[in-house]
Amino acid sequence: MTDEVERLKNEIINLIDENSSNWIKAAFFSDEVIEVIMEALYSKWESNMETGRPIDYATEDQLKIMLKKAQQYASMGQEEAMRIALKRMGE
Repeated sequence: MTDEVERLKNEIINLIDENSSNWIKAAFFSDEVIEVIMEALYSKWESNMETGRPIDYATEDQLKIMLKKAQQYASMGQEEAMRIALKRMGE
């Protein structure tokens, strides 16, 4: 892994996984682009006997997309994130 890949992964984890707002997390993970990427990552992760973390199987390009989305969602207010997440869940 390159230093850049590790930096990207760590920044995504800091912005989303370690975010105190579950609504920010829900909005991020319910994003259509993120859902497609995560589906592919989980598939690779499961094919590798669940070694490491799903994010470890992301390409640098996927990580860059994920980071851009993570920055977008992490910077929004909790109410906006809640509205987005609930809308995507059909509520």
